[in-house]
Amino acid sequence: MFKVSRIEEIKKLLSDDGQVNVGHLCEIFGVSSVTIRNDLKLLEREGFLIRTHGGAVPREGYTGPVNDPPDAFDAEAVEKRKKIAEVAAKHIKDGMWIYLSSGRTCYEIGKKLLDRSLNIVTGGLNTAIELSNSKSIEILIPGGNLVRGNNFAFLAGDWFLRSLDEMRFDQAYVGVSGVDLKSGFTVNNSLEFRLIEKIKSVSIETIVIADSTKFGHRSFMPVADLTYANTVITNSDIPDEYREYFEKHHINLITD
Repeated sequence: MFKVSRIEEIKKLLSDDGQVNVGHLCEIFGVSSVTIRNDLKLLEREGFLIRTHGGAVPREGYTGPVNDPPDAFDAEAVEKRKKIAEVAAKHIKDGMWIYLSSGRTCYEIGKKLLDRSLNIVTGGLNTAIELSNSKSIEILIPGGNLVRGNNFAFLAGDWFLRSLDEMRFDQAYVGVSGVDLKSGFTVNNSLEFRLIEKIKSVSIETIVIADSTKFGHRSFMPVADLTYANTVITNSDIPDEYREYFEKHHINLITD
């Protein structure tokens, strides 16, 4: 069983039983206690549980993975996201089928597209609500499990992934929390892992959007190396080593 699937099963067991035991989990999944303890550490960082001696219990009041990075409301980061959104909107042509991931930068992209003629699929509920103000955009929201973030909610899970099997996108815009030469693209919660992998398989052009404050930063979970992206849209003040990497690996870099 893959790590992401194992973690989701651990979360389900914890929700159903109210506690989990390391030894029992080792038997269920056929892995070592070191592996299970590392899984529990990840889930503790995500805010899902509290580790105890020999196991873990659910964290009281948990409502979903924490999706807001420390700079979520930083004035400089907000301005950088808005600049990226403006650049991304110019990269989109009318009539396209577009996927927008959940997150603040994709929400800003949505705000720039309201007068365009497009077909947009998103699991970001705030983005979908914003797009509903447009009379020229067709909006599709695949079914899935509701995940509550600190200040926005999105849909994810198996149902959501299965819905994407029947779709093909001209462009998919994927937000990440960290961009690092060694760790690659990283995100804040385990639910995004399989989604990001799926999006690549159903899109002609996979576009990672990340403001320059994300570069050199590693978040909770690595999801892909930097060659995952066909295109990266960011700010012009990223370190030179990233420009060199993208050029060397034939990744299209677009900056504000």
